[in-house]
Amino acid sequence: MNIFRLSERLARSKPEDRFTSHLHYLIECAPQIGQGMVDALLQQAGRPPNKFLRSEVLPGSDQQNRPDFLLSCHDFDILCEHKLQSPLGARQLERYLTMLGGRPRRLALISTVPMIVSQEVLQNPNYLRPSASHYLWRDVRGMLKQQDHRLTRDFDDYMRSLSMHPLELPNGWETL
Repeated sequence: MNIFRLSERLARSKPEDRFTSHLHYLIECAPQIGQGMVDALLQQAGRPPNKFLRSEVLPGSDQQNRPDFLLSCHDFDILCEHKLQSPLGARQLERYLTMLGGRPRRLALISTVPMIVSQEVLQNPNYLRPSASHYLWRDVRGMLKQQDHRLTRDFDDYMRSLSMHPLELPNGWETL
């Protein structure tokens, strides 16, 4: 992937697809970020760590069943559905949980805002989640601390521009 050619492909794409492609580029340049993302997801879900191997954009079998991102780990794959401003599609997570693969798979939803996730999904053992119903980007962005580099700082700034950071209130206002 070439960041300088990325904008040509993404000129008319949805913000989620653009964000996912940029995240993939960042992880290709700094694989520690991929490991940091895997660590954050598994730790918040109370699961043991696993070794990150590679990432992939839009893994899936057809247009209806295309999660945004795949984090391939040593023992299993984590399918990630990224939501910035759009809602979940009809039975979107349920469909993703039925996707067959040659390896064990887990599914994670990462969103900028809280979303309603069906009980069917929440009770599925292959659905990866923290104590809440899904992950929020503001809680996963610690992955960027895996490497202090201009590229990670620029990506963090990009995430801030997409409202993916926690709201920063003046000192003493946090309890409002």
